[in-house]
Amino acid sequence: MPVTKKRSSAKAERALPARKPRDPQRTRENILAAAERMFIDRGFAGTSLRDIAGSAGIAQGLLCHHFPSKRELWRAVVERHTAPYLELQQRDLARADGDALRAAVSSYFHYWQSRTDVLRMWTWADLERDDPFDAQTKTPDGGGAERGAMYANAVPALRALQGSGVLRADVEPMHVVAMIAASVTFWLQRRDEICAALGRAPSDSGVDDDFLASLLVVLFEGIGAPRAPRKGKNR
Repeated sequence: MPVTKKRSSAKAERALPARKPRDPQRTRENILAAAERMFIDRGFAGTSLRDIAGSAGIAQGLLCHHFPSKRELWRAVVERHTAPYLELQQRDLARADGDALRAAVSSYFHYWQSRTDVLRMWTWADLERDDPFDAQTKTPDGGGAERGAMYANAVPALRALQGSGVLRADVEPMHVVAMIAASVTFWLQRRDEICAALGRAPSDSGVDDDFLASLLVVLFEGIGAPRAPRKGKNR
């Protein structure tokens, strides 16, 4: 007996696998991971939402449902990395003693030491005319909202340490933050070149420890040679 079209259609529908419900959180994480890869490789200006959607394996419309603009997606990617660091920063600076800044510098170095790709992404942004940081709401301490958040806790904490006499009061705290960030960023981005100049292998784990030790010495003891104590005159 021949099978009717209606029966054939019903049989085919039963044979199709059930479509899995979409997981919004997983979709969001896939988008963020794809965006981070693209921003690192191409920079903010060189990456489009279409590129990110293709890398994530989804339609651009679905991407825009989660992130309506590329700048919002950028902010979400940056926040994934700055938020955990801010927790470390608050923990270190809350100590409010002579070792607070030393601990904060060490935490800053070690945190970004394992995230050099993200520093590369930020460098892309600094070099581009279409800088996503400049487009953000400015904070009282300067800088875009994402990077400004990294200063918002550090600067008041340094001023408090100056007020308590732990740190010298004739240095602008924002300058101190800028010097630390610049030194660490330069080292991590140009590490291989500096190692070559030093005649050391980049694979040497002690290279980073030596740099951090030198940075702490310069910050807290200065670059000038220690002065020998004056000898008393013989009488």
